[in-house]
Amino acid sequence: MPQFNSASGALRSEKFNNSRLQLIINGSFRGQQVTGQQRYASELSTELVQLGNTSIQERVVPQNFQHSRVLCWGWAQTLAMCTAKGSYLLTLTSRGPFISWRHVVTIHDLFVLNHPEWFSRAYRITHSFALYWQIRSAALIVAVSEPVAEQLRALKMCRARVIVAPNAPAQFFLQTQDASAVENSLERLDLTTGNFLLALSSADPRKNLGHLYAAYALVAKDLRQALPLVVVGPGESVVFAGRSEPIPEGIIHLGFVSDEQLATLYCGAKAVLFPTLDEGFGLPALEALASGATLIVSDITVLHWVCGDFATYLDPRSVRAWTDEITFIASHQFRPADEATRVARRASVENRFSWKKSAEIVFTAITDHRISSAHVPK
Repeated sequence: MPQFNSASGALRSEKFNNSRLQLIINGSFRGQQVTGQQRYASELSTELVQLGNTSIQERVVPQNFQHSRVLCWGWAQTLAMCTAKGSYLLTLTSRGPFISWRHVVTIHDLFVLNHPEWFSRAYRITHSFALYWQIRSAALIVAVSEPVAEQLRALKMCRARVIVAPNAPAQFFLQTQDASAVENSLERLDLTTGNFLLALSSADPRKNLGHLYAAYALVAKDLRQALPLVVVGPGESVVFAGRSEPIPEGIIHLGFVSDEQLATLYCGAKAVLFPTLDEGFGLPALEALASGATLIVSDITVLHWVCGDFATYLDPRSVRAWTDEITFIASHQFRPADEATRVARRASVENRFSWKKSAEIVFTAITDHRISSAHVPK
């Protein structure tokens, strides 16, 4: 039997309460390792349920399927039948039906089409096929950023309206942390406030960590000793796969940390470094900004859209540019942000990005599509 999570959230506004929209959320993200897509899906589905008394159901992958990608993808195709009686299906990650009526598709990025060299052959074949048909057959498309939306609108196969419902930081990233509590937490990691750099590690070559390590290795040894580069995420065996040169002195790998620990590290870092080659959104940059951190990021369109004037932008392919910036940060000439600047960064994030706003954007767009479709002449 199909498994559902069903709920009717408390009424927030008459606008959402009056809708008779029947919405089924594709819950195929449940049971997956939590990355940016899964967090987006979880947060947005929670907010959608709370919008009002519309009929919303989340169809969940059977637990005995969750261990197999093949079974999960096969199960996701059965969701196409959910729209047979006029319901809308909302897919919030890449795992959804290839073709379905009244399918609202969320697109996080187009990397498998624009940068196939970043993926294995098997991944390219399966995911490019799925992405093509999901875009082509969608009733409505949700993009996580305006740059992704612009890319979609330029595609000939994209016939549906494209809306933007961005990511948002978790609330604890926006909270002002007590300085002594931050210091105590950092002491347990043998760190002190303002005396380390922070970067997030990933096995994905797109994150460009190799260039960052190469840049850091060129920084003078005494500066590296005074300002270590703290890396959180997968360990050295993943990050340095295929590297013959020694790990630069001064890099500290913490492995995986909780979101709360990450927020503390953002607050305590002298600067957060994000040298990614490309992003669909760039959630780590937003989380760091929400924490009030000083950001050094790649000079790419989407990070300008997310961070605005609250970041320093560098060419992600220029090792020298990153070496020079790290050297400057480690020098006495660099002045860390004061509390007023940190507050301004948090306020900028809070004003522009929230899961509630994104859920309202999606809900309104689906409701408008249902109304306009009902008035199309037969």
